[in-house]
Amino acid sequence: MVFDFLGGLGQMAFSFSGHNVVLEIQASIPSTAETPSKKPMWKGVIVAYTIVLLCYFPVAFVGYWAFGNSVDDNILITLNTPKWLIAAANMMVVVHVIGYVTDVYTFGPTFRAEKSHTSRHLAEFWMVGAEMAFANLQDDMNRAESYVQYLCKWLLEHCRAEMEFMVKNHDEAAIERLELVSSTPFERISYTKAVEILKDADKKFENKVEWGIDLASEHERYLTEVVFKKPVIVFNYPKGIKAFYMRLNHDQKTIAAMDVLVPKVGELIGGSQREERLDILEQRYCAGL
Repeated sequence: MVFDFLGGLGQMAFSFSGHNVVLEIQASIPSTAETPSKKPMWKGVIVAYTIVLLCYFPVAFVGYWAFGNSVDDNILITLNTPKWLIAAANMMVVVHVIGYVTDVYTFGPTFRAEKSHTSRHLAEFWMVGAEMAFANLQDDMNRAESYVQYLCKWLLEHCRAEMEFMVKNHDEAAIERLELVSSTPFERISYTKAVEILKDADKKFENKVEWGIDLASEHERYLTEVVFKKPVIVFNYPKGIKAFYMRLNHDQKTIAAMDVLVPKVGELIGGSQREERLDILEQRYCAGL
């Protein structure tokens, strides 16, 4: 057990981070015959490894203290709690947002803080995570809409042959749908309004519709394909079905979160305004333990 523990520390501190640090140093220090970069590079490597160790050892020690050595390799999948451990990954991006006061993004493996409700809501998945400083829910919706439209336009302009292949062999309406999404303003409705529309629908859904449920794919596709016939952004979800770090609205029942729904797919993007009020954040976190 001790050897496994020490081996894990070494793997985190050196294999994952140290190699990348060394490459960065090699690329940034000039080297000539008169002034070779060997000495300053080694000094930089030692400093970099020291910083890496200081960053990763506390994490490893706390993890060992909290979970011991009796869990599977991927504790974020095998454990339902603690949520703070999963949500803490977002703080790494928040640090960069504060430091650069701009927009940043990450791309890599993600672990879901809330329960997975459908086969498309995996516990672990790869995702582009964008963070914006000093932005509210309206900014979030605007950026998500413009991002999806940009991608659709880019596909139509640069991947026309591939899309024509898709039309011929898989989906006859693929190009038509991309043109619709790229040129049409998205419909925006509150979660409460969406539930009202679904309750009044003539269609019988497999999943019962009531306020407080997490909308299923059949609900999302009905809104986009039957009611509005275009992408829809649903916002202000019930706080009980979203993560604790999303900003609580003044009604104390909903949070400032949104989902972008598109025809044939359902949810394509999920986002929210983060909770910046420490007292409320601590209260919601403790309530979820």
